[in-house]
Amino acid sequence: MTHEANTNWGQSVTGVVIKNNKVLLARHTYGNGKGMLIVPGGYVNYMTGILLF
Repeated sequence: MTHEANTNWGQSVTGVVIKNNKVLLARHTYGNGKGMLIVPGGYVNYMTGILLF
């Protein structure tokens, strides 16, 4: 199976990282949001376990 075959495009995740009163952001590098700041995230991979802490 390919990586994309294992990806659940219907479930997405995101995370907020705060350190020293600063928030981690990423800059979109493609599509309509190119150049905009976003909170990092992605899609769920069926073959990846879930880590809760």
